[in-house]
Amino acid sequence: MRTFQRAALAWLAAVVLIGVAAQVGSAALSFSETSFRVVWGRLEYAFGPEQAMSCPITLEGSFHSMTMAQTRGLELGYVTRGSSGTCTGGRLTILGETLPWRIEYLSQLASPFRFFTNFANLSWRVELGGRTCLARATAEEPARFLWTTDETGAATVSSAQEINLPVTGFGCEGLRLSYEGPGTAFKAGTTTRLTIRQI
Repeated sequence: MRTFQRAALAWLAAVVLIGVAAQVGSAALSFSETSFRVVWGRLEYAFGPEQAMSCPITLEGSFHSMTMAQTRGLELGYVTRGSSGTCTGGRLTILGETLPWRIEYLSQLASPFRFFTNFANLSWRVELGGRTCLARATAEEPARFLWTTDETGAATVSSAQEINLPVTGFGCEGLRLSYEGPGTAFKAGTTTRLTIRQI
């Protein structure tokens, strides 16, 4: 009898573990829309503390599906269009010839629901402090963004503050470009907030 009980308990424990693993493995992102627009009223850029500027930035794109797995490295979609308004303290140009930029899932943080993505191939030309430099994300040094949701699921997008990009160009040697600031995510072409939930 005891042998049977031990076997039954072991079987039950295995079922529970499989159930937990299935729940963890089934975690996915649910988007309210596949098309999106992220608007930064002011995205701050800097070459160190003495050379800084801010620019209004808009990025548009789409997700491949309204439901996507949370798998590291998975391609969620593309940024297909970007524009920069009039900057304060310098000038920034989004290099359209490098589009689309792939959006790759990276990792999740705890409540409130947040997750990191990389924007592969992101490229900006920055005119700041008398220099014109090219900042380009690479696989080794990605452009990383944090997506955060509130209690309604409405999403904001901000830079990962520890990330800064290498730059190239005459007089740009040794410089790195940092960027930070929150942007608001909308359904493309509307003022309806984009919502993201974990399911």
